[in-house]
Amino acid sequence: MLSAINGIVRQGCVERVCAVANAYKHALLSDPKHPIRSEADVLVVGAGYGVDGYGLGKYSGIEVLVRQIDDEQHKFLADAPFAIAGWFAFLKQQGALLPGNRFTVCGLPVN
Repeated sequence: MLSAINGIVRQGCVERVCAVANAYKHALLSDPKHPIRSEADVLVVGAGYGVDGYGLGKYSGIEVLVRQIDDEQHKFLADAPFAIAGWFAFLKQQGALLPGNRFTVCGLPVN
């Protein structure tokens, strides 16, 4: 799996990021690859403490929770860095030249 940071893989993060982006454009989603069905499945709330995994997302302030069709909840701010890391890994496999400096997304280094 390409969406890994420090050897830790976050399953489904690319699909969730894609679905959230589409949910902001369209109220209802019909693409079966999306793990959500509508904009109502994206919720901006407080810290989201106890949801998803320890150390993922943020410790305070705004958090974006994504409720999937299977009722699993994931923190979007944890999905974003892993999805970007996956895209970097894919581009590198395809021979793209990436900048040598590190990128930090939502507090996690992705390169």
